[in-house]
Amino acid sequence: HLLVIGDILLVSASVALTGQLQSDFYLLYFLIIMIAAVSDKIASVVWSAALVALVYLCLAFLDEGIRAFVHTHVLIRIPFFFLVAVFYGHLTQLVRTEQSEKEAYKEKLSMAGRLRKLSTTLAMSLDRKTILRILVDAEQKLTGAKSAAVVSRGSTSVLARTGEGSFLPIESNRGIFFSELERRIELLSKDGSRASVSACIDMPLRSGGRMERLAGTAVRRILLPVGGNHDSDLYLVLCGTFTEEAIDYARVLLVSASMSLHNAGQYQALTNEVETRQQVARQLTEALEFKSEFLANITHELRTPLYSFIGFGELLLNGGYGAVSSEQSHVIERMIQNSQDLLELINNILELSKAEANQLKLNFHEGSLETFIVGITDTCMPLLRDKPVSLSLDVESQIPMVVTDWLLMRQISMNLISNAVKFTHRGEVRVGLAYNRAAEQIELSIRDTGVGIPPDKFEEIFEAFR
Repeated sequence: HLLVIGDILLVSASVALTGQLQSDFYLLYFLIIMIAAVSDKIASVVWSAALVALVYLCLAFLDEGIRAFVHTHVLIRIPFFFLVAVFYGHLTQLVRTEQSEKEAYKEKLSMAGRLRKLSTTLAMSLDRKTILRILVDAEQKLTGAKSAAVVSRGSTSVLARTGEGSFLPIESNRGIFFSELERRIELLSKDGSRASVSACIDMPLRSGGRMERLAGTAVRRILLPVGGNHDSDLYLVLCGTFTEEAIDYARVLLVSASMSLHNAGQYQALTNEVETRQQVARQLTEALEFKSEFLANITHELRTPLYSFIGFGELLLNGGYGAVSSEQSHVIERMIQNSQDLLELINNILELSKAEANQLKLNFHEGSLETFIVGITDTCMPLLRDKPVSLSLDVESQIPMVVTDWLLMRQISMNLISNAVKFTHRGEVRVGLAYNRAAEQIELSIRDTGVGIPPDKFEEIFEAFR
């Protein structure tokens, strides 16, 4: 401003000395615009305009003497110069403000684009170390810091860093650094108004009792919580000279970094859970294979002597070793029946082990379910011996033919009916067979008057050893 004012005075003096004050009126007019345009505030514009008018009045006085104060053309030009200078100065202010706002808007728009791009880059990674490395590089470039790092309070270590090491003396003074950090966090936590926000911790760098300086400006060390509050374990450390606006941008990027780190943690936990489940699944598969192999071997070993026992019992019953009395015959029949029941139980265990090992082969063929259930009922009649229990069959007419594995169907039906008889000490067991034509379904029902199952035990029906 002083340089322009000096130019105004020199040009005006040269115009007056050469006697060109009247002819160079427009030259002075453009000088007015020049001096008005250099001001940034309206007060400076008014002051500059008054100075221009005063300079012109002085020049007019030097040229015409005291008569200048009574000449109309001089008196008219003075307010004219003043008003023109104020107008162009204010207009220049508006244009300059608009240009500044446009430049600021473009800069913020560019910064928003950079933040969006960096946030996308952070979100694309699910590795914690990669996210921290990207974060420190991005924060250094975003804020213009000389160095950046992410430190952990829990492990008192530097997890990621970039930039000039001389501006980040954490490793050499680790104990002092983290002690000071904890002290400042405690002070912030006592202030309820700041505990919930990511207020930065400013730790100026000192060397030999003096503040370190960079290009005449004191070097700052800013610490920002990565998690958004001071309960966070991770802190971003920025060293250098930067504005508060740059720190605000750093906070914005930390929000994205915090979410990315959370996602990475969730992904890692999910990965660990999947690996654990896969390991458990492998162990279960191995256990099932071992159990199936064990059951196959043990059932084979058990069936061999049972076949011999049943065979010798039938020989005894048929008189192969001599005549037997009716009482002996009854005992032998009970022995054979119990042996056959035990053999069927062993076969069921073998079939179950095959099913669990996915080795069970199904044999489907068409047959009459009515004939089948009549045969099952007749087979179960001996179970009612010496029990005050009746077994009845209720079969609807026109039951259609069905395709199924009749061996498995027999095992299921026998188990259901035998359980009903076993737990019914008095009363009846009723077997029903009905056909729902609308739904095209056949219903096999087994009802008894036994003790039943309490409602709170229904969920345990299909559990093992229940």
